[in-house]
Amino acid sequence: MRIFNLLKTNLQSLFFHFIVIGIAGILNLAVWSRVENENLSLAVFILSIVLYFILGLFLGNKGSIRYNTQTVVLIPVFSLLLYLGTLLPASGFEGSMLNSINFLYFVTIQPFLNITGIPANFDYPFIFAIVPALMLWLGLQVKTIFKERGNSSRRLFN
Repeated sequence: MRIFNLLKTNLQSLFFHFIVIGIAGILNLAVWSRVENENLSLAVFILSIVLYFILGLFLGNKGSIRYNTQTVVLIPVFSLLLYLGTLLPASGFEGSMLNSINFLYFVTIQPFLNITGIPANFDYPFIFAIVPALMLWLGLQVKTIFKERGNSSRRLFN
């Protein structure tokens, strides 16, 4: 039951993660298909980070830092599982499934790869999985702080 609750609280953050990945992937394809300009890739990266932060403002406050952290914990887990899936040896049908996993993994880290200049066949830096979750969590925490300040100022004037 506890795992079901964790999945339920993470659905929205995973949905937001896929939205940002989709937007960044489309923009990266548009940018890199025309010209390999690192400044444009940096703009896509910054847009992704800002989108993660803004979408974090739409996550539901769970009442504490611990529970708010649990709302974004599956994003790094998902990224790590995708990476581990790329390490599996495969042949035949499994190979086509692993090609899908490789594609999903590549799409999830593409904005970070373009900025850092790291080739796609690198050892996995976990920071690429943590940044999206961290920005969603920061957006949620900022929302929580402003909400608490708003409630305390209302109490002062009432």
